[in-house]
Amino acid sequence: REREREREREMGGESGSILFSLVSRGAVVLAEQGSEKTEAARAAPRVARRIIEKLSTANNRVTYSQDSHLYHILCENGIIYLTMADESFGRRIPFAFLEDIKSRFSSQYGATASTALAYAYNTEFSRVLR
Repeated sequence: REREREREREMGGESGSILFSLVSRGAVVLAEQGSEKTEAARAAPRVARRIIEKLSTANNRVTYSQDSHLYHILCENGIIYLTMADESFGRRIPFAFLEDIKSRFSSQYGATASTALAYAYNTEFSRVLR
């Protein structure tokens, strides 16, 4: 619980914050969570889907830039963890966030993610993506 509060403090500011996150298996989105604060945040799901449709699921870490926002992506074992944050937020905190999400997701769902339907974990896991 303390870990969650600390993460909320890190992610919470208006400037320098994570605005959108998702977990997918290739182009199949398993869970997502976003903000409606800005136009860019509202567009994030559409942009993220375009990115994951073209992305290799080979194990890697990559960052894409769109206006003043960065899409940080961590791929491991065929699962894509993506987050969109203000450019001013840098790379360290978003990738630490993605590592935390990866750890929680894999421990909670494990191998079942390889056959799950679209948005199968959205109800439960979208809260973790905040």
